[in-house]
Amino acid sequence: MIDINGVEFSSKDQNRHHPRGAICWHYSRFRLTCDEYDALRARANGRCEICGTPEAETRNRRLVIDHFSGRPACYVRGLVCDRCNSVMGCHDGNKKWGPRSSPWRGKAAEYAANSWQTPEEGLRLQEFRGPIDRL
Repeated sequence: MIDINGVEFSSKDQNRHHPRGAICWHYSRFRLTCDEYDALRARANGRCEICGTPEAETRNRRLVIDHFSGRPACYVRGLVCDRCNSVMGCHDGNKKWGPRSSPWRGKAAEYAANSWQTPEEGLRLQEFRGPIDRL
């Protein structure tokens, strides 16, 4: 068992994806256990959840974990490509909508409404697993 912020987890809960058995980045960054990350990947089915671009065709050949970081809570919304991650920055009000991002307003709102976690879950997880660092 591993004790993280006073909560005990089986080591397989957060290190199954790390090649050397250390805590996985998805847990240390977003408090997603390996099972939760696998379920998130299954939901995306290898494609951006907004535009449908296959993971292998993205700029970095991987999907990124999209999250909302604000008050009252930080929570994970899903897996998206880099371009759609920028679109979500516009949706959140962190960036201005431009001519290339504006056509995606509707899709961004629909995707945000179907988030993997809710703000309430984000608050609960922060209380249970500790604050999410570096967001």
